[in-house]
Amino acid sequence: MADDVKFGVLLSFKHLASGGWDAVRKTAMEFERLGYDKIWLGDHMAKGGYRLECWTTLSALSTVTNRIRLGPLVLCNSFRNPSLVAKMAATLDVISGGRLEFGIGAGFYWPEYHAYGIPFPGLSVRVKQLNEALEIIKRMWTQDKPSYKGTYYQIREAACDPKPLQKPHPPITLAGGNEQHTLKVVAKHADQWDFSAPVEVYRNKLRVLKEYCVAAGREFDEIEKSCFFTNVGVYPDEKELMQTMRRIYDMEGRKVYDRMGGQITFLEWFKKVRDRSIIGSPEQCTARIQEYLDIGVRNFILRFVETEKTMGRQLRIFMDKVIAKLPGKR
Repeated sequence: MADDVKFGVLLSFKHLASGGWDAVRKTAMEFERLGYDKIWLGDHMAKGGYRLECWTTLSALSTVTNRIRLGPLVLCNSFRNPSLVAKMAATLDVISGGRLEFGIGAGFYWPEYHAYGIPFPGLSVRVKQLNEALEIIKRMWTQDKPSYKGTYYQIREAACDPKPLQKPHPPITLAGGNEQHTLKVVAKHADQWDFSAPVEVYRNKLRVLKEYCVAAGREFDEIEKSCFFTNVGVYPDEKELMQTMRRIYDMEGRKVYDRMGGQITFLEWFKKVRDRSIIGSPEQCTARIQEYLDIGVRNFILRFVETEKTMGRQLRIFMDKVIAKLPGKR
């Protein structure tokens, strides 16, 4: 295995809430110190309670880190006008010294739209809006005074100066697996595609994406493949694993389904999340990673389920006992 395998970490505001900004800052610095490749932040307004705004936080983190790359996983296109996003992203790439990973998606969490008074059209419309947004953003990053007139967005000689440091532009990560709408936009615009799914589901999505790449005239291998794992942790035995997951279920798992109008037991929840997680002994974690390496995934996005008091230990254990043991990583 070559060094092209990257491990990023989703910085979970939910697990750092009691420590506020100071906990977020220190945790991000620890990600970098331990050798993780990327920091990702979710783009939500209020989902899960305490939450710092994504772009503002990324800008602040760019000034307290030096090497690690930074990005949103992923921006909700509906929340901001794309011409403003292009300007904000170019600015952050300059401030960070060219470390921006630009993640964006069509948006999905309707309760947030409703709470903040943002229109929530159907998926087909949201994906068409995303496609137009990316046309504008890429033009503003690469052209001097671009114009564009679409169904949903327009710009008129919209200068973006300074341009991003990364050329031709920061890498674009698109998220989502809808085969009728989203994957078509991925094939057209993405430098990286991120999806969270069991390995067989992921493999089938790759087949569909490859067909869309052929139709779009793109090389399938141009798009890096990324997988987001919602629960990550190394545990010496099944008892400790189940105790930890029970805490996570009580803290967040059950509440997610309650907010969406459904109910779920612990065992039902655990069955749903386990095959989208990297949890267990070091050997079990390594085996799960290998399943995705075998189908071409080279970017792993990890969400550690521990709280701020125990997260540092898990970060070190996972790096030392799992990542560092992979061929080519050390």
